[in-house]
Amino acid sequence: NVTVTVNKLPAPLVANNLTLKVDESKFIDPTIDVQYLRFICSDDTVVLVNATTGKVTGLKGGKVNVTLIFDGNDKYMANETNITVTVNKLTSTITVENDNLVVDVDGTVKINASTNSDADLEFISLNTTVVSVSGENVTGLIGGKVNITVRVKETDRCLAKSTNVSVTVNK
Repeated sequence: NVTVTVNKLPAPLVANNLTLKVDESKFIDPTIDVQYLRFICSDDTVVLVNATTGKVTGLKGGKVNVTLIFDGNDKYMANETNITVTVNKLTSTITVENDNLVVDVDGTVKINASTNSDADLEFISLNTTVVSVSGENVTGLIGGKVNITVRVKETDRCLAKSTNVSVTVNK
């Protein structure tokens, strides 16, 4: 009687870490075809991993571990590896139609501004004796010049950003 023992080979499972932005997608590119792998993500609120294709999509800023699992087959032993996926927040932009405004005392002017951020725009007077601010509306109180800060706060998806609008109040 002859017994033949066939040892399975180690599965060559390797993949590189990924860095992407919120809303960006990239594919995990392992050394074993993704159709033979399973993926487990440490935090599926940060990235979405397509279990069929290995496509990773950033949902919010953060860093997660993705475990790639190969269950083995007739030729190769089971194996797993971890990669780190880093998702960078989007750079917020603020666009102001006119960053030098003029208004009379008791008059009101609107700051026309927009942003790509998911945060609301905020308008803050750096001198509340010269103007009052209500949302995007600026009312002149006394003659003078003041800067209004237009800003968005940092969110899970976007970085904070601010810019200034100069307002001159005529007497």
